[in-house]
Order: sequence, then C-alpha cells, then structure tokens
Amino acid sequence: MTELKNTVEFCSDKFDDLFKSVQMLTEENARINKKCQELEDKCKKLEKQLNEIEINQEDDKQYSRNHNLIIEDIPDMKNKIVFKIVLEISKKVNEM
Repeated sequence: MTELKNTVEFCSDKFDDLFKSVQMLTEENARINKKCQELEDKCKKLEKQLNEIEINQEDDKQYSRNHNLIIEDIPDMKNKIVFKIVLEISKKVNEM
C-alpha cells in the first residue's frame, strides 16, 4: 500500500509541476501576445506617419515648383547661367 501511495504522490507532484509550468507558459504567452499587439499598433502608427510625411513632401515639392517656368525645346547647355539663358530668350522674343 505504501508503494501505491508513493506512486500517487509522485504522480500528483508531477501533475502539479506540469500544471504550474502550463500556467507560467500561458502567462508568458499572454505577455508576448500583448507586446506583439503593441508593436503591431506602433508599426501601423509609424506607417501612417510615414505616409503623411510622404504626402506632405510631395505637396512641398509641388509647391516649390509652383512658380517655375518651364521652357521646352531648348538644348541643354552645361555650365550656362540660367539668368543669361532667360535674358537671351527675352531678347529673341522682343526681336519678333
């Protein structure tokens, strides 16, 4: 009878240990899931901020080009000052 009692106590102790391990793993899993959710939320927030920054950057680029004058069909002249080119064009236009 003592041997049966010892076996039952041994199994009971092992079951208790196993139960505690499962509880600890469940709690750790919950913490990890919570952290994962926090990181996913943070990632979504950062993606939204990045998207807004990209939109603002594009708006800024368009605004900065708002007053630009685009002259087409003029050959590319390296090392020539833009002011001189515009002056030459205005002279040609005035001659017409």
